[in-house]
Amino acid sequence: MELTDGFTTNIVETAKALHGVQRRLFMARTVDSLGSGGQWQAEADFGWSRPTIRKGMHETDGAVCEAKCVAGAVGVLPAVPQQV
Repeated sequence: MELTDGFTTNIVETAKALHGVQRRLFMARTVDSLGSGGQWQAEADFGWSRPTIRKGMHETDGAVCEAKCVAGAVGVLPAVPQQV
């Protein structure tokens, strides 16, 4: 699939504006829409890391709870609560 310069710039700038899970999900969905060979094309055209794309693909498969992804990592509670 041939991508125009404007479209490529738009995709790259959108990815840069996002962070963390949202960025990886955007990357994975974009690659998925490119079809067969999308990871290779995204790496070449957008400068994206294939391991990061694969991580996003894994997250879109439902392997990671989406509520946790949106909320961020949950802090660890102390074993013994402090007494006031």
